[in-house]
Amino acid sequence: MRLEDLGLIGNCQYSALIHNSGEVVWCCLPRFDSEPVFSTLLDSQDGVRYRIGPAGGEIGVQRYQPNTNILETTFQTPTGSFKVIDFAPRFLHYDRAFRPTQLIRVVEPLEGAPRIAVVCEPRLISTVEAIYKDLSMGGWLQRYSLNDGFGKPSVAFVICTFWLIEAFAAVGRRDEARAVFDRTRASLSRLGLLAEDYDPAEPRMWGNFPQTYSHVGLINAAFAASPQWAEVL
Repeated sequence: MRLEDLGLIGNCQYSALIHNSGEVVWCCLPRFDSEPVFSTLLDSQDGVRYRIGPAGGEIGVQRYQPNTNILETTFQTPTGSFKVIDFAPRFLHYDRAFRPTQLIRVVEPLEGAPRIAVVCEPRLISTVEAIYKDLSMGGWLQRYSLNDGFGKPSVAFVICTFWLIEAFAAVGRRDEARAVFDRTRASLSRLGLLAEDYDPAEPRMWGNFPQTYSHVGLINAAFAASPQWAEVL
């Protein structure tokens, strides 16, 4: 594998290397020094892979969107063309930089009807377990546990707990997803409102209140933890 064929994305919380075949060949989560989730850069045979690319294996052309760390890989195939957009979200909110441990991959059709292959073999279950072990705080989840210059976090980040619920549901651990969801839902204010953070030691809401994206996380987690149609029909 040639280094010249790799693109880098990141948000100062983690980074990932994307090959021009559409494969994430290296990515450690939730931090730079964590175990790799995707690792074919070092082991092309047995490494864990995540590829979105042409079914025929064609190689793409990469570029960054101007003045961003958003990577585009454009593929031309005999039946059409498409591009894969990869980025690690980072945004300012209340004068603070938020760096969620999310790898966003967007497939955008350009022309025709290209055949697209998606191969995902992550160590997802062990990754979810490791994140829960490292960042759990009284059943809630912190954004990070390291000293950020203001000291180590003493409260949990509400939306991270809802992302944990989605992760539990994604790996088939729905009972745990529902248990965490029920516990967090029981912590809502009498008006059903959520803050940005939660202090399990008190216990009480903490920080910006009410917080919009906490409620968005609640809604997404509710969908993820809900019974599947096969369970209720």
